[in-house]
Amino acid sequence: EEFLMALSADGCCFIYEKRNLERRRRLLNHPNECVQSLFYNRKKKSILYVYLKRDDPHCRLRISSISLRNLRLRRPTNRLQILSKEILHCGSFVEFDPNNEIILTFSPTKRVFKVWDLLTYKLRFYFSSEEVEEVKISQ
Repeated sequence: EEFLMALSADGCCFIYEKRNLERRRRLLNHPNECVQSLFYNRKKKSILYVYLKRDDPHCRLRISSISLRNLRLRRPTNRLQILSKEILHCGSFVEFDPNNEIILTFSPTKRVFKVWDLLTYKLRFYFSSEEVEEVKISQ
């Protein structure tokens, strides 16, 4: 699409216009928020990003989505919290799989893997296992 997202080592994410590399602004304006990863959701024409708040003693991962339309209109604060009821603490992970159109999350405290729909953000299924270390999903 028309934007370039650049993520620094300290979690700052900057938005640039591709055609002229003009810097739009930071994705998150609050210095307390640190972006961990980015994903372009082609189907929804939005950017998904995983971030945490530096002052959160539980290091809870949060996931938000911002539409390309809002980026075009220079409104990066108009974001949608997704999977907001999912509690992912330090050691948890979030993976985006565009081929299978899913989001995979893992919570190490409960040893629960959850598979979410990448279009609706609804839970598809989950499972728990002490023995499983890695999950691969095929179509």
